[in-house]
Amino acid sequence: HTLTSRSMTQHLATKDIWVTCVGELDVKIARSFSQLLVNAASDHVTRIHALIQSPGGTINEGIFLCYFFKSFPVEVVAYNGGHIGSASLSAYLGARKRVVSPHGTFLIHRAKPAPVNTWSLPHIQTIVDGLQVEDARTEAVLRSSSSLTQTQWNVFFSGCDLTLDATTAIEVGIAHSLGSFAPAGPMYSL
Repeated sequence: HTLTSRSMTQHLATKDIWVTCVGELDVKIARSFSQLLVNAASDHVTRIHALIQSPGGTINEGIFLCYFFKSFPVEVVAYNGGHIGSASLSAYLGARKRVVSPHGTFLIHRAKPAPVNTWSLPHIQTIVDGLQVEDARTEAVLRSSSSLTQTQWNVFFSGCDLTLDATTAIEVGIAHSLGSFAPAGPMYSL
């Protein structure tokens, strides 16, 4: 389905909708998610179940969705059906309820620079400064939504990738429970 106010009105009795989001988190996905929530609120939907399967994406959109989900009056329940990594983890952490499949994984890492064609000392310093800002934003979201161990933080700060399985993610508060995305109402895809 394409989500429209009219199509959602047909399903008001359920008050829940189910949406899948598969792929890299970018401006298009962030816009679609935010529009979905606006339409849902307008149509009195009370809960959105969002299956996220993403290797990552852009930090800006991950942070935006995190705070949008947290502050929006419609409850967002996020599901990790297999893998959520990098910037898409920030979006996932904004959901009020976070569910992970038994074999789901999460990837956490520091910001990485985009490929560049011009290398000069001032340009490199600008890149480093930008990466430090992005790392601080990511760290703030992680600290506010989880309780990673010092060993896990050490891996993050070392610049290595940190992969968490479902059980560990629940132990540190990234996910709240084990479960599966099991649509019981109208479905949409972003």
